Formats: sequence, C-alpha cells, structure tokens
Amino acid sequence: VLAGALCPVNAPKNILDIGTGTGLIALMLAQRCNAKIDAIEINQIAFNQAKHNFKNSPWVNKINVHHCALQNYNPGKKYAVIISNPPYFQSSLKSDVESKNKARHTDSLTPTELVRISAGLLSSTGKLCLIYPVEQGEKTIELAKEQGMYCTRIVNIKPTPDKETKRLFLEFEFSDIPAIREELIIEQNGRHQYSAAYKKLTEEFY
Repeated sequence: VLAGALCPVNAPKNILDIGTGTGLIALMLAQRCNAKIDAIEINQIAFNQAKHNFKNSPWVNKINVHHCALQNYNPGKKYAVIISNPPYFQSSLKSDVESKNKARHTDSLTPTELVRISAGLLSSTGKLCLIYPVEQGEKTIELAKEQGMYCTRIVNIKPTPDKETKRLFLEFEFSDIPAIREELIIEQNGRHQYSAAYKKLTEEFY
C-alpha cells in the first residue's frame, strides 16, 4: 500500500509495475493517474489473480498484465515510472511452497538485475521506485550508481515513533542531485492507531 501511495504520478505517460503479485500497486496507480500501466508477474497463480482483479476493476482498460520474468520482458518502449516491491530475502529459510519462494526471495531477480534492467527500460527523465528493508535499500542505492542512477528521494518508514526505520521507499533518477529525505510513521499512539500522515496518504484506498 505504501509503495502505491508514495509513488510519484505527475502525469506520467506510462508505468511499469515489476512483480505485480495480485496487482495491488498497479490498481492504486491506475486510480491515481491516467497513465497506461504494464504489470509483469512471473508466478502463474499470482498472474491469474492479477488478471482477474484488473478485469473486475474500473481501470481494466488502463492496465495490461504480462506473465513473464523481467529478464524476458521486451516491451519495445521506455517508461516514465517503474515501480517494484521486489523480493528481498537472501538467506532466510525458504517455504515449502515454491510460489512463495519466487515472490519473497532474490533467487529469480537479484537487486543488481532489477536495477540494471530497469535502467534500460526507463526514459531519460523517468523515475524508478523501490521499497526495501533498510540494509538492502542502502545496498541498492550503491548498486544504482553503477548504472548511472542516483537516489533522489528517501522515505524512512517507521512502525511507531520509538522504533527504528523498517523500510525505505526509494526514488532513483539519472540526475545526480541531492536526495530529498522524508519520514513516515505508521502508528502513532498504539496498535492500529494510525498517524495523521499515514491516514492522509492512504485514505483514498481504504
């Protein structure tokens, strides 16, 4: 939800959602703007669910879903915005369910591959948006520099005011400019007591 809400949509012509899962982020972006959206998903079950969800949404004519890996995706065009909630487990225990492993682990799409391929699919003025745990996010910032991409926005996402940052929402561009730094606290005064900032950011989707 946070990725779909934080992603910039300043009248983009087109958007690519990498690893769409059941299609939540693509649907949120379709709700927020008039861009044409391509969504790709490697897992057959998730692809079928996303296709069903898009078909039964008010934005069916704005979203196309593709069943393929990013490594095999050749759209023949560049994107104004690319977004992904990528896999990030690298060494944790794996599930007995292979579909969960593909969705959660970096085996099928490493951060290096994600950034490199995205850089090739992005327009010269486009933005790549990723959400990661802190350690992987910081590593990805360095990986992106190797592809000539620079982090221009960092949102530190904290569960509560007294806890450490758990996720980083990152925007990358080809322009080497100082990053804008923000903080978002999800729960302010106890469990399910959401902060005013979180409510404002997500209210259109609940």
